[in-house]
Amino acid sequence: MFLKDAEEMARKAGEIINKGYYTMENETEVKLPKDFVTKIDKESEKIIRKMIKEKYPEHGIIGEEYGKEGEEKEYVWIIDPLDGTTNFIHRIPMFAVSIALKKNRETILGIVYNPVTNEMFYAEKEKGAFLNGKKIKPSEEELENWFMGWCFPDSTRGQKVENAVYSIFFPRTLRLTKLGTAALELCYSACGRIDSYIGIGLKEWDYSAGEFIVREAGGKVIKKTIHERNVIISGPKNNVELIDKEVSTV
Repeated sequence: MFLKDAEEMARKAGEIINKGYYTMENETEVKLPKDFVTKIDKESEKIIRKMIKEKYPEHGIIGEEYGKEGEEKEYVWIIDPLDGTTNFIHRIPMFAVSIALKKNRETILGIVYNPVTNEMFYAEKEKGAFLNGKKIKPSEEELENWFMGWCFPDSTRGQKVENAVYSIFFPRTLRLTKLGTAALELCYSACGRIDSYIGIGLKEWDYSAGEFIVREAGGKVIKKTIHERNVIISGPKNNVELIDKEVSTV
């Protein structure tokens, strides 16, 4: 029941995003230096919130653009209406709607949807993870063959951690890349498109759905704090443990 409704929410938000993407009807605001929000972000979150309130008026909601409502409730939805806003603004088709559902603070559902490619990653508790109906799992490449994703704030905040991660892994991997959307990068680490992922300074709405999808795909996620910055590492168990060992020395 929840999964079907969450898929519908993601697709409805995706229709709004695609319209803005292809017609270039957009208005951009600066929330913080190098941190943007568009009219489309807001409209996308509004439609998701409206659908939740109509179907599940007793549920709480936490969203990037419009904050928290009823976060103490048994069921709480975590929404990033447009993860990868900077990509969206520059017409790079690498962004997603991210929706997670928690019951008593435990995630039980996650959906990450790229409306341009029409790729829907999703998972339910103890049922595995899927991409457009096909079961997914992480890769098992050796370190020197890693196509490794990383995400960091577009500012000097947390720069010490970023520099350390870069210096550790850039010389030792095949490629270190930033795609600009944590939700999709987590999902890519769940399905083997990238071999591992490390995100720095992410918020709950950035990672909740993607983290859950990684775990349900059979991967591992570690969350920790380094130099007062929250860090998330995801991918196959062995990769994640190797990264954790290296970054713990930073």
